[in-house]
Amino acid sequence: VIIDSQPLTVAILASLLFGETIDGVGAAGLVLGVIGLLLLE
Repeated sequence: VIIDSQPLTVAILASLLFGETIDGVGAAGLVLGVIGLLLLE
């Protein structure tokens, strides 16, 4: 599960640390990724 969550972690940290913007499509992708991780557990 940790390996599967790596892209989500990178996207969130890039936004916080480097000021990268997450648009609506990216936010929707992050939400779908979290839902997918919850389904794996």
